[in-house]
Amino acid sequence: MIKYKLICLAFILVFLTGCQTVKVDQKEAAPQENSIKENEPQTKDAPSSSDNDDKNQSKTGNLSNAVIIGDSIALKFKLFATDKQKGDPNYLDLVKFLVAGSLGWANSLWPVSDKSVHPTYNGQKMLIEDAISQMGAKKAIFMLGMNDIGLYGIDKTIENAEKLLANVKQKSPDIKIYLQSVTPMVETRQLKDLNNTNITKFNARLAQLCQENSWVYCDIAPIFTNANGALSPEYCSDPNGLGIHLTDAGCENWAKYWLERSSET
Repeated sequence: MIKYKLICLAFILVFLTGCQTVKVDQKEAAPQENSIKENEPQTKDAPSSSDNDDKNQSKTGNLSNAVIIGDSIALKFKLFATDKQKGDPNYLDLVKFLVAGSLGWANSLWPVSDKSVHPTYNGQKMLIEDAISQMGAKKAIFMLGMNDIGLYGIDKTIENAEKLLANVKQKSPDIKIYLQSVTPMVETRQLKDLNNTNITKFNARLAQLCQENSWVYCDIAPIFTNANGALSPEYCSDPNGLGIHLTDAGCENWAKYWLERSSET
C-alpha cells in the first residue's frame, strides 16, 4: 500500500513538472511573437533603397542617358560639372558631353580630319551622330549656333541644323532631341552680324524648328540675360574678350535650370 502511494506521488510530481515546463516555453515564445509584430510597421514604413533611388531620381534628373553637344560655352559647363562631380558623384546624373571649342552646326557636317573640330568619344574624334549612337544616348541636348550665326547667317544655320539632326535621327531613331537657345553676348562686345538681335531671331527659329518636329526647345537664354537683353556681366568670364563665355555663377544657373526640369526630360 505504501509502495502504491509512493508510485502515485511520483507520477503526480512528474505531471506537474511537465506542466511547468510547457508554461515556461509559452512565456518565452510570447515576447518573440510581440517583437515581430512591433517590428512589422517599422519595416513596412521604412523606405527601401529602391524608394530612395526613385526619390533621388525625381530630384536630380533624368540626365543619366543624356548627352550635351556644344561649343566652347558648353565646354565650360562640362568643366564646371566635372569639378562638381568630384564632391558629388551623381551631380547632374553624370550627363555625358560631346563638346569642342569652335564647334557649330556647319563644321559638325564636315568630314573628320586632323584639322576638324569634332569632339572626341572614347579618345577618338568622330562625327556627332556616330558618337551619340555609340554611347547609346537616349537624349541629345544641343547647344550650338554661336559660331554659325555671324559666318553663315540665320537661314543657312537653321538649314545646317536640320541636316545634322537628320543625321542623328538616322543613326539613333528613338533619340529625344532638345535644342537649347543660344545665350546672349555682353552689350559692349556685339558685332555687325553676331549680336543679340540676331541671336534672338535665331532662337525664335530654333523654337519654330522644335515645334515643327516635335522636339523640345529649352530657352536657357533668359537665365543669363539682364534688363537690356544682354549677357549679365556677373555671368560673363570674358567681358573684355569675346563677351560670350560663362562664369561659374552662370554655370550654376545653367545646372539649376536642368535640375528643376529634370522630371520633364
